[in-house]
Amino acid sequence: MTIVALDTETHLISPNNQAPRLVSVAIKGAGKAQLFARKAGLAQVRKLLRERATTIVGANIAFDTCVLGAADAALIPLLFDAYDADRIVDVQLQEKLITIRQGSLKYTKVSLGDLAERYLDESLDKSADGWRLRYSELDGVPIHEWPAAAIKYAKDDARATRAVYFAQRRDFEGYPHRAELARQTRAAFAMRLMQNWGINANAESVAALRAETEAEVEQFSKQLHKAGLLRLEERYPKGVLKRDGGKKVVVETRSMKAIEARVKAAPAYKKSGAPSTATGRASTSMATLRDSGDPVLENMAKRAKSAKVLDFVRVLEKATEHPFHPRWNVLQETGRSSCGSKEDPGNLQAQPRKGGIRQCWEPSPGHIFLTTDVDCAELRSWSQVTYSLFGFSAMRDVFLQGEGRDDPHMALHLAFPAVVPDRQFAKIPNFGFPGGLGAKKFVDYAKNYGKRVSLDQAYELRAAWQAQWPEHQPYFDHISDLTSDFSDHELTQLFSGRIRGQVRFTQAANSYFQGLTADMMLDAFYRIQRACYARPGSALYGCRAVAFVHDEIMLEVPYENRRDDRPHRAALEVQKHISDAAAIWTPDVPNRSSSAAMRRWYKGAKAKYTKQGLLRPWAPERDAE
Repeated sequence: MTIVALDTETHLISPNNQAPRLVSVAIKGAGKAQLFARKAGLAQVRKLLRERATTIVGANIAFDTCVLGAADAALIPLLFDAYDADRIVDVQLQEKLITIRQGSLKYTKVSLGDLAERYLDESLDKSADGWRLRYSELDGVPIHEWPAAAIKYAKDDARATRAVYFAQRRDFEGYPHRAELARQTRAAFAMRLMQNWGINANAESVAALRAETEAEVEQFSKQLHKAGLLRLEERYPKGVLKRDGGKKVVVETRSMKAIEARVKAAPAYKKSGAPSTATGRASTSMATLRDSGDPVLENMAKRAKSAKVLDFVRVLEKATEHPFHPRWNVLQETGRSSCGSKEDPGNLQAQPRKGGIRQCWEPSPGHIFLTTDVDCAELRSWSQVTYSLFGFSAMRDVFLQGEGRDDPHMALHLAFPAVVPDRQFAKIPNFGFPGGLGAKKFVDYAKNYGKRVSLDQAYELRAAWQAQWPEHQPYFDHISDLTSDFSDHELTQLFSGRIRGQVRFTQAANSYFQGLTADMMLDAFYRIQRACYARPGSALYGCRAVAFVHDEIMLEVPYENRRDDRPHRAALEVQKHISDAAAIWTPDVPNRSSSAAMRRWYKGAKAKYTKQGLLRPWAPERDAE
């Protein structure tokens, strides 16, 4: 297999152009690095993609392949074919897989510059005043007329990428497995396509949400000022100094002594004492305020929650002007993806729970949203894990009973109605205990579902859950063995062979089924994106993915009227891609997914059909057509 590194130089990214115009292509094989201008570079890439014995290596290669596809649409099927054949891989993702095994992902930077320093003891020029951000100036200029520094920078990236790839394979003896690296690289490409497309917000809805939330914050603030827990204070803005001529501004600040005193006197903490910080002071965390039993402190927690909503509103406001392009990250320690960053706070996988936020998102004109989610995805994965490891799973037996009887939540409720009062409540132990929660932690976990559970109730619930699903015992024994002082603390993910190192008990317990679900859903997502971009005969061709929320995938689908069968056909195809992926990743547990169409992003959307049996847009009663 021939290894060839590839790197592109482009115009700058902009909100409406996430795959900017191609300027040049650098290629490094066994010989010297070569640099080609746009037209010649596209011809070279086309040749590489057709060479079945060639593997293309890149750093953030998903960006490069998106740029190439945008420059020449005829390359898109060839790109997908190469991804399908495991012939495109990424050194940054390879490093992530390596550091996940080492247990150091969160502490490790994986940019090409960082990798060159780590493996090659070499510093690449990534300065802002270098050529990195200036290649638009050279668009259309023959390569032989380029400044030497611009040529060197472009070639150096390709040269370093190839050298890093071989150094990683050498130092870690061929880990990660080629198939897993290629699969993660495919998934990153699928996510980058989604990021490039983006998602829009409705200006009127966003303005109404801001007004409502600001009114909430103001109402809470008045009460807190009256109680002496907030005060106005003159301060210099952050980063502004008096000696520079800066002026003070009036800011709202918390009166910490007053808050701590009120926490200590709160009804919930009179007997047992208030939670404390590491320094011994009374805690003023949001959880402490929320659980205090003091209405004023509870409102302080609600105010903080509303303030966070305003942070998200700012993201929504930008999305009313041009599409919002979330920063999707394909791989975390568990195998799950993530969304957003400190620089880009728009996390579509964990939007604030306040009503009205999701429905601010709207599809492009002439489209509707189509969302498809897998029923009990992580519980099905847990069933597969326990069945694969131990040869039995009571929860799997429930899933095998067929639609209408394949509900583990109802099964738990019916078995222990005195302890688990209804099906909805059963979700709390069913989702919480497989990850290794103890009774004490479960009390806090239940609050996320709006339920207050005493410690005694938590013990009863855990006992009921354990009795219903006896596979928990060998599962947690296995996790204990993995994380004992006598083990290497390494967990090998089923089917993918991905290894997570330095795992603690609950991390290991969660990783098995969270990682398996992520592997299945990302596999399905890539299949869906391939149909959207490279399968003209598919009902999905021309549709665009806008969100990936672990076990849910949302697309924009063209839609004209109720007689339009496109959303219905698209939904069936999405469900088939998920089923095909599930047959690989959870082969011993049945899979079931469902789709809903909608004109806005509604959390509780249900499938709704015309008299002819075609899927049509669903909306809450107040927003119905």
